[in-house]
Amino acid sequence: MIIEKASNNLEPYDAKVSKTIEYIIEQFFHKIENSLIYVCSDDHNKALTRYKVFDRWYKNSKYREVIVKIDNTITIHINKLEVQKIHTSFLFHKQNSNYKRLIEIYEQIEKALNEEK
Repeated sequence: MIIEKASNNLEPYDAKVSKTIEYIIEQFFHKIENSLIYVCSDDHNKALTRYKVFDRWYKNSKYREVIVKIDNTITIHINKLEVQKIHTSFLFHKQNSNYKRLIEIYEQIEKALNEEK
């Protein structure tokens, strides 16, 4: 799922956007086995801002009672001088029977991205 504005114009705040995203996530987690990793795009150097918006949504959401959110800012070493940070979060239902394995896999992502090519 990609959430993107239709234009580059500065838009006024629209509460319907967050309600729509909240509804999509709620429907997604009706199936307890589902899990979700999201990555905040760094277009226009706004990855951290996007990350904070989703974090605020989660903290204010009634779903945090049943959906676990684990955050990870992955640091990728492009070369000896260049580093890129990728802001990610992992969401899963508290009753997901595979949660331990899912967490292990999520924690391996940074290692896999930094392995020598």
